[in-house]
Amino acid sequence: MIRLRLVILLPLILLLTACAVVPMGSLIPLARINLMTTDLARLRAALHLPPSLRPRPDGVQMDVVLRVDGQPDETSALTLVETREPVDLAGLPTTDGTYVYRLSPDGIARFDVIRKTLAGYQAAHRPGALSIGIATRQFCATASVPEGPMLSASYLLTSENTGYVTLLDGFDLRGDPKLAEAFASLQPC
Repeated sequence: MIRLRLVILLPLILLLTACAVVPMGSLIPLARINLMTTDLARLRAALHLPPSLRPRPDGVQMDVVLRVDGQPDETSALTLVETREPVDLAGLPTTDGTYVYRLSPDGIARFDVIRKTLAGYQAAHRPGALSIGIATRQFCATASVPEGPMLSASYLLTSENTGYVTLLDGFDLRGDPKLAEAFASLQPC
C-alpha cells in the first residue's frame, strides 16, 4: 500500500488565496504526516493575526481533496471549531492574537469516510492521494484596521509531531490583493 503524505495546498493555508513558502525547517515534520493514519482528534490548526483582525465564527474550514487517477478531484469542506484549551495553546510562540481550531466530531467522521473511500480505490489498485488546505474565509475587525503590513503566521499540529509545525511566518496579509481589498469593508466583530 502506498504510504500517503500530507500535501499542503498553499493557496488555502489559513488564508483566502496567498502564495507563500513553507519554512525549510518545517518540510521534514510535514513529510512525517500521513493523512490516512493521523489521529484526527489531535489535529490542530493555529493562526496568528494582527490585533485588529479575528476570524468569524464558522469562518475557518478544512478542505479535504481526494484525488484518484482518471477522475475529477473531490473536495469536501469541513468547518473547524475554535478551541481555547490550554493544552491546545501550549507550544505556540504567542497566544495573544492566536486562534486554534480542531475538527468537530462530525468533521472527524466525514474525514474518516474520505479515508475509507481512498483505501477502497487503493485496494482496487487505483492510485490516489489526499491533501488538505485550511482556510480562513471570513474575518471581522476588532478595532480600526491600520495601514501598512498586516503580518500573520500559521501552524499545524498532528499526532506525528511533538509540537506545532510552522506553515507560514511573517506573511503580509495585504500582499494578497483580494484580502487587501476586503480589509476596507470589514464588519466589526
